[in-house]
Amino acid sequence: MSHKVALRRELRTIESLALSIAMMSPALAMSLYGGAPAMYVGYGAPLAFVFAGVGVVLVGGGLIYLCRYFSHAGSVYGLTGATLGPRAGFVSGWALLGCYLVYTAASAATAGYFATLFLKDTGIAPHADFVWFTLGFLVIAYFLASLDIKRVGQTLLTIEGVSILMMLIVLVIVVGKLLGGFQGHHVTARVFTLPDGVSFHNLVLASVFAFTAFAGFEGAASLGEETENPRRAIPKALTIAIVAGVLFYIAVVAVMSMGFGTADGGSHFAGSSGPLFDLSRSYVGSTMAEVLEIGGLISAFSAALATMVGGGRMVFALVRDAAPASSLGKVNENGVPINGVRIMLGFAVLAVVVVRLTGATGLDTAFYLGTIGTLAVLVAYAMVDVGAFRLMSKTVKRKGVALIPLLGTFFLCYVMWNEVHPRPPAPYSYFPYVVAAWLLIAVVLSFASPGLAARIGAGLTEEEGLTSLPAGRDNLPVAGDPL
Repeated sequence: MSHKVALRRELRTIESLALSIAMMSPALAMSLYGGAPAMYVGYGAPLAFVFAGVGVVLVGGGLIYLCRYFSHAGSVYGLTGATLGPRAGFVSGWALLGCYLVYTAASAATAGYFATLFLKDTGIAPHADFVWFTLGFLVIAYFLASLDIKRVGQTLLTIEGVSILMMLIVLVIVVGKLLGGFQGHHVTARVFTLPDGVSFHNLVLASVFAFTAFAGFEGAASLGEETENPRRAIPKALTIAIVAGVLFYIAVVAVMSMGFGTADGGSHFAGSSGPLFDLSRSYVGSTMAEVLEIGGLISAFSAALATMVGGGRMVFALVRDAAPASSLGKVNENGVPINGVRIMLGFAVLAVVVVRLTGATGLDTAFYLGTIGTLAVLVAYAMVDVGAFRLMSKTVKRKGVALIPLLGTFFLCYVMWNEVHPRPPAPYSYFPYVVAAWLLIAVVLSFASPGLAARIGAGLTEEEGLTSLPAGRDNLPVAGDPL
């Protein structure tokens, strides 16, 4: 196919891992979502992350399996297309693109929020508007995303490493003081139990909030055509991201829960709007809380950069097959799909400005757009797991193993159900319809556009990684072939 454009294969496992870690943004996730499960289970919040961690392992298992055999710049687009067919691949890729589009804006808005929070708490500029910082962060992210992917990976490693280090310093201090019985609080395993009167149903509901902290772990999969030995490196990167993320989140939330204390059932923890910052003020001092605000800003910016990078490659991969003549399916001299990155920048700027004009704050903007992105990515995850189940049920010797992605699909369906039922208050009640409309566009395009499915199928079949199957697995299907 004359339109095929090769991306540069120059990344190591650690640099591919950086994209997954940056999309998850541990420091940001703990700042925004770490205390949310406590509203349902009090001091038992770490248990909610244990439960959510099991779900992430089930969901990620299917993705990791597929990445052992297929590598593609379109992430779930290529993986789903190779197992469920071109139309399903297009819809799943479209869903993940929708997630990346709004996540870029949401993450930049969060960085803008943390910038204004720091300026307010320090008294430098108490009335600064988050939107100007947000737009500035988006422009900086665009210039970084325009660099070759190896430099981007190294940048993400540095940025996210700094933010995580800041948070770890605070947590080590908190643990040290807990060992001395600071304010009557101690290190205790009680945080891995449920308070009296809290039901298992509450634990499941809390785990839905905990699961959102893991969104983005799939990021490395979008670098399948830019990573050396991708069928080893990408699964390894995804496995490390999942395992490290689960252990890290459980440990962090456990320390936070112990820091707030268990005597009141965790009500103090549940009532904190910024548990990480409140702990810093209580255990270290207000200066450290302000330092953590900078850490949150850095982590949020890292997430915006990562989703801009991943989204640009998703645009490139979709257009490369669907509309071969389009400039969106080309790369520049740096091996970057620059026009796809520009699409990401333009949409993010538009989304932030439109939401700001409604009177939303920086945090409102982050939560509104983040919720839309979460709903979209859940659909993409579910389609990948269905594809993995279909493939594994026909290829693995131990058929019980194929149940892993199937269980992951059930978990995702439950998470999606709890996102819409009971009906959330406005404007959150409108967001499922926004996602449904976005997905409907993909469905209509895949059936209405003449030859689109055939072009996608042909493109997926030829793209690197979807036909070159490992020795002994020649019976694995390729895009467009019936299973």
